[in-house]
Amino acid sequence: MNGTSMIPFIQRFLQSLRIKYDVLVALTHCDLKMDIALAEGIPQIDIIMGGHDHENYYLVRGERGTRICKADANAFSVYIHRFAFNLYTRKLFVDSKLVRIIPEIPDDFLTASVVKKWFSMGMDAFTKSGLRPYDTVVTFPVGVELDGRDSSIRYHATLLTDYICKSLMYETNATVGLYNTGSIRIDDVVKGKLTNYDILRILPFEDEVVKLQVPGAVLARVLTHSVSTPGGGMFLSYCGVKSIDGKNWVLESDGVTNIEKNNNLMLTVGTLDYTQNETDLKDPRVTLIKTFDPIAVTVMKYFRLLYKSK
Repeated sequence: MNGTSMIPFIQRFLQSLRIKYDVLVALTHCDLKMDIALAEGIPQIDIIMGGHDHENYYLVRGERGTRICKADANAFSVYIHRFAFNLYTRKLFVDSKLVRIIPEIPDDFLTASVVKKWFSMGMDAFTKSGLRPYDTVVTFPVGVELDGRDSSIRYHATLLTDYICKSLMYETNATVGLYNTGSIRIDDVVKGKLTNYDILRILPFEDEVVKLQVPGAVLARVLTHSVSTPGGGMFLSYCGVKSIDGKNWVLESDGVTNIEKNNNLMLTVGTLDYTQNETDLKDPRVTLIKTFDPIAVTVMKYFRLLYKSK
């Protein structure tokens, strides 16, 4: 549902309600732009919580001063809201506080026991599937850090995004590798010991690695669009090609071949099935050559090979 249809839909829904309410709380999974549109387009909403963004925000928008409160992803922080509603004046007062989640905060016993139960079930399932989550893949040398923070990977390349991209090229024996950095969910810096479970945390989706044959002009269009729209999950990490201006793309192998202007140039590309389906790589001129293991398994194999040889 896009923004144009969402606001009228919610307005009709509110009109259809047969129950009365004093406070209207909207729990959303929209990006910030859409939440602002909701606050400005539906003044009945008192506060908007949740969202698609991975960074914390606090904004006040709309004619009634609707609050938009978003905490950080991966439970790095939470918002604590305290509501007070005056039944006589019909006024709502909200005290909102963003709290960082740190190790010093004691666990609630019942909550921790539920978490432990489900975590154990998950690890058992990984083990039964052959992934062996507790196995160490590599212990990085001192000083080697893999930056997987959203504030980095959705704007520029990091060592982590490069490693993942090169694993795609290696697995598929392709000329170019690329994938959407929204596949990375760790939102943290990885260093020291890296286990299979850590890689599953970095790449939790079961996106399959695919090898494609792609016209150079199509690939150039996909890359140019990506670099012009940083900040989102479809921002691409790429290797095997390079560009100075984000418009003209040449092969890294020779530094000369312009992939768009070289007529009839076809390139092999290692990527993810999700990336293909969500970009112009779904162009009918693109051919699927082969499908491989999920991306997490591919990265596990690549790290073992990479650091075994050093």
